[in-house]
Amino acid sequence: MTGDAGAWSRLSVVTVTHDSADVVERCLRSVAAAHQVIVVDNASGDGTHERVRGSLPGAVLIEYAARHADIVDKLVLWSPILRGSDFVNHPRMQAVWPLLETDYDLFVETWAHIQLGWSAGSRGHSWAAFIHESVTQDVGTRMWQVVEERNFEPYLAGVAAETLILTPRSSPLGFESDHAKEIAAGIPNARLVVTADDSRISWESTTGTAAVGQFLFGSEEAVAAP
Repeated sequence: MTGDAGAWSRLSVVTVTHDSADVVERCLRSVAAAHQVIVVDNASGDGTHERVRGSLPGAVLIEYAARHADIVDKLVLWSPILRGSDFVNHPRMQAVWPLLETDYDLFVETWAHIQLGWSAGSRGHSWAAFIHESVTQDVGTRMWQVVEERNFEPYLAGVAAETLILTPRSSPLGFESDHAKEIAAGIPNARLVVTADDSRISWESTTGTAAVGQFLFGSEEAVAAP
């Protein structure tokens, strides 16, 4: 079906995999134009899940919206990172990176407080505990490697959806707001909102949730914290 855009737009692809991360990643790239792609992972232990899903969430949404402009009407992005290399190669992350392999407990605790701020206290410890329970050391290492390779700049112009991009006034690494501005400039129908509060968690931002509610439902009270 090479070159037949109409056929691709009607195609759903299902692939079953077990311990075949390299193969399934190439497979997914080859069918990226399909309308729907489903991966069934049979309890792989080689990082397949991380290779498939271990990207920057906001950037993944940008790519999906660009590839499926016919079904994505609205897109909301919270403090998105456009290039994974900017994240991984940031001096602060480079300083933390060795801990991922040498002292995973300390890495998780440090990363949680980088995200929430060093004054987060018990919230930071709770967030670190959640990360530790959700992501193993091996998975974290694989995710880090995958994120570094991601660059979603080529997809910006292809996003047709009305897009709301939110970013706090301050951010843990400093460049997030620049990425948000770059994304807003690259997506044709995008609006950038810099939240009045400095919350780094989307649902804790009063101005952010109000903006999302207004954008999606026409009501500032329509979005509640999970």
